[in-house]
Amino acid sequence: MDNDAEPRSVSDQTYSDNDDGGHFLTENAQTNDGDSGGPFFYANRVLGALSGTMVEWEYRNKYTSVPLHLDWILTAMGYTFPGTVTSGVSVIGALSSIHWASSSKECSYICDKTSSCVAFTYMPSTSLCELKSSNNGTIGFPGATSGVK
Repeated sequence: MDNDAEPRSVSDQTYSDNDDGGHFLTENAQTNDGDSGGPFFYANRVLGALSGTMVEWEYRNKYTSVPLHLDWILTAMGYTFPGTVTSGVSVIGALSSIHWASSSKECSYICDKTSSCVAFTYMPSTSLCELKSSNNGTIGFPGATSGVK
């Protein structure tokens, strides 16, 4: 095995975007033995990890959805937000961006990895993760979870 070999990059597109079962398919099966676990990138984000191939009209690559399993991945990694997290409040501050997240842990991770984020508020009723570029305190907001770096 040549450890100095360049990684192989193959252009592909999704065939199905239904990841209700935790996976999605790509248009072409262009993998080799040993490629399992390899990433599927889109816009510089890992959207899936190769889990095999399957036949749906023709051979297709089957990827496990990273976004759908992100909360589990972060828990398995032992990830903890480096700041303070408080339930029942919303951070008052300049809104930097809004993201979809399935848990406050995912929202805290997004904030942690975004340099302009100083605080976040996650609202589970809408699955919205608000990243704040300033922190002017908090206000009571039942159901919300917020964190400050």
